[in-house]
Amino acid sequence: MKAILNLYLALNEHTYELLAKIKEAGYNGTIINTVSLKHELEGTEEDEVHILTLHAIEKRHVTESLTCRFVVEESQLEELKQIVRDLTDHFSLVHGGMYSRLLPDYEGTF
Repeated sequence: MKAILNLYLALNEHTYELLAKIKEAGYNGTIINTVSLKHELEGTEEDEVHILTLHAIEKRHVTESLTCRFVVEESQLEELKQIVRDLTDHFSLVHGGMYSRLLPDYEGTF
């Protein structure tokens, strides 16, 4: 069965290290460039890129925070979550959070 891990990360120098380690471990996902409500109301750049790949993250095309979604086999979920826990030091080095859900009706090639 497939599972989805939703991961929310504040951006700092440790964020890139975490994402690189996730990619190195063989995972891929969708990264959405996000901003806080306060910053959005103050205005954002017109040409900002909002949906990114892990490759684009390596080029550092991000602003304030990221929303990451990973669809993985249920058997891989705990390993992926542990990578996040370890590299964020339980979200003390990189602020954010995560949650997961099983996807009993998932269809697709990812």
